[in-house]
Amino acid sequence: MPKVRTRIRRPAPVSESLQQIGERIRKARTEAGLSQAQLGAPHFTRAYVSAIELGKVRPAMKSLDFMAEKLGKPTSYFIEDAEANHRRQERAVTVARGNQLISEGRAAEAIPLFEAMTKAVASPSDRAILQRSLGRAYTQADRAPEAIAVLNDALRFFKTIDDSEQIARTRSQLGAALLAMRTFAEAQSELESALAFMSKVDVKDPLLKVHTVYNLGVSFYMRGDYHAAALQFERAAREGADVADLRWQAGLFAGMGMSYSKLEDFEAAVTYLRKSEALFEAINNKFRAIESRLRAALSLKALGQRTKADELLTSALEGARSFGADALKIEIASCQASLWAEDGRYDEAIALASAALADAERAGDPVLRVIAMMALARSVNKADPKRTIQILRDAVVVAGDQSGLEYAELFNDLSVLLAENGLADEALRYSRKAYNVARKKK
Repeated sequence: MPKVRTRIRRPAPVSESLQQIGERIRKARTEAGLSQAQLGAPHFTRAYVSAIELGKVRPAMKSLDFMAEKLGKPTSYFIEDAEANHRRQERAVTVARGNQLISEGRAAEAIPLFEAMTKAVASPSDRAILQRSLGRAYTQADRAPEAIAVLNDALRFFKTIDDSEQIARTRSQLGAALLAMRTFAEAQSELESALAFMSKVDVKDPLLKVHTVYNLGVSFYMRGDYHAAALQFERAAREGADVADLRWQAGLFAGMGMSYSKLEDFEAAVTYLRKSEALFEAINNKFRAIESRLRAALSLKALGQRTKADELLTSALEGARSFGADALKIEIASCQASLWAEDGRYDEAIALASAALADAERAGDPVLRVIAMMALARSVNKADPKRTIQILRDAVVVAGDQSGLEYAELFNDLSVLLAENGLADEALRYSRKAYNVARKKK
């Protein structure tokens, strides 16, 4: 039977801090439905608990830790002053709200919340943790350079205190930000480093490792190594099998679907992409739902289900317009214009591709301009092959020295058209360029 402590304790001078501790213990005990004897058992008497609640005795930290755990409260809840506790609770609510906004694809709305808290907080540790949340919001809002800056700042702090878990978390988020910057080798390095730190510590967050593995898969995918990407996504699926998080599942299914599409397993691709679309809709992430619908449409097109693909593209385009996803709208319109051109709907295709190109030029994004120009080139090719070649040559100028699979496809298309028009030497030059650009991305 546990020994009950009954030794006489000298009363402490009455103070506001002791009364605050006592009042909070009494309030928490009442809310928990415990008597004073039940709270103290098996180590402390009812009288001792009563003396604490009346502010007559200062409890030792071990005693306070014991009661706090029994009441389901952090020890800090009982010893912080009321104002500090109120600020902490307000900050927790705001952080939860910011994270919810990010989950819904509304990271831009979360940024001011995290920026204000980061400036206001006094503790360097709390600031570094908030910087991680701010970095995540910046990444999701397409402000990757700012994300990298605040995450590197947080990482420097966590290194000074040798906090392996926080280092792992920060490196994982830094890897995601570097992916957004399209610096894939650096992203892979940070993600692999994060996984190495995770192997050293017991990370309580079950999502952290599988998210990191997932992002590692994304880095392989973006470099064109679709087999390696699929392996990482499958690993994430195995290790995250018990994770009941819709956002996580939605992202994983999207990654698997896109990888299977590139590996030409289009039936599996459609299955996973439609699953991801449904899950993104369930968590109110409209942008990612529309994106998954677009990718599913392209896989349906590859399966020869062109009518269904066209229906999905029309639906996706309407969704992008209503949601205000301008970049996605340009990509969807370009894909649909290419589909219409292949089906002989040239006038409609030219009109849609021309509108997409005008939007891309206003956006000033070279990748989107190239995508729209390629769609327009395909749309006019039947009626005017020479114009097609000129459009693609202009697209080459827009691409400049950029690298990426989008540009590899551009150079390949231009090579094919040049060959069809008897310009074999120039066709060979662009064919080689397509190969070199694809290799450079890897």
